[in-house]
Amino acid sequence: MWQPKSFELTSFEQAAMSVDAFKQLLYSKGIEIKSGSELEYDCQVLKEIYYQHLKFKSGDATSVWPKFRDDLQRSIGALNLIQLILSQAEHPNFDVLVPHLRLLSNGAISQTKSAPSTDSISNKIFELRLALSCLRIGSELSLDDPIKSSGGKNPDIMCRLRDNKIWGFACKVIHGDAPMSFFHLFESGVAQIEKSQAEIGLVIVSMKNRIPHEEIFPELGQTNGEGVILGAHPKWESVRMIISSLFQQRVDDMVKHVGNGQIANMLRGKKALPAIACPLEAVIGIATDRGPVPTILSYLHTIRMDWGVAKRLDKSAEQILRDLNAGLAVGRPS
Repeated sequence: MWQPKSFELTSFEQAAMSVDAFKQLLYSKGIEIKSGSELEYDCQVLKEIYYQHLKFKSGDATSVWPKFRDDLQRSIGALNLIQLILSQAEHPNFDVLVPHLRLLSNGAISQTKSAPSTDSISNKIFELRLALSCLRIGSELSLDDPIKSSGGKNPDIMCRLRDNKIWGFACKVIHGDAPMSFFHLFESGVAQIEKSQAEIGLVIVSMKNRIPHEEIFPELGQTNGEGVILGAHPKWESVRMIISSLFQQRVDDMVKHVGNGQIANMLRGKKALPAIACPLEAVIGIATDRGPVPTILSYLHTIRMDWGVAKRLDKSAEQILRDLNAGLAVGRPS
């Protein structure tokens, strides 16, 4: 597992400007944000936060904001995706993302809140999120069509990375807690990669629906003016340990349930790496020199599963995983 990058805090003004630039980018691709969509609401929240900040600085802020914590979690998650999209707008392969961009107004785009299992669009945004990470570090990106899916014949994402190999990434979303269901997701991802033209691959799962988002960004009470007091962590490392342990526990439960031998046999001789990864993302309050601020914690947690398997994660593959981890941050990958 690799560490998250240091936080790159975004000002309220930068967030509002990103929303305007994002709308212009979508418009240039023939895409409009649908009225009444969650995306429209998230963009409005980001602009309203900026306006309220200006009022606060001038001493005019008097309004109470219902569901402020939930709106922050959604809008900051949306902002992170918006900034990643903007950062790759000039990439030669950017138009490969357009079919997924057309879905942004059709479901929950934030990966920092739970989504109903019936929200298939949220799962497609998970693919878009990872595709953006690949785009920042690779070329020849291809995505499984979000509407006319290949039906599991291909990994969701394929991309040529720094080792000059075509990588395949099978994206799976966890909705329940059963260890056998987790194993079946893992197994189906390995099979997808094996049947594809990818030379090497990785199964990546999303735990956005199983992370206790409200617990790690708690509401502690109300101010005298009936505003909400939100909890802030003195160090982000404490939150990383909490959500990392959740993923580790899920993998441990799967291994205990099906056994090391079955997993090793399933992976042996396959193109999929003997590992499983999860982008862990959450909006949290963090203490800074300027006071507590909300921000996003985002990193790729990779768990090795190379016991009893002939191949191992070599240095080249480990560097690719570091690249993917860096690609989840808005700043330039290292």
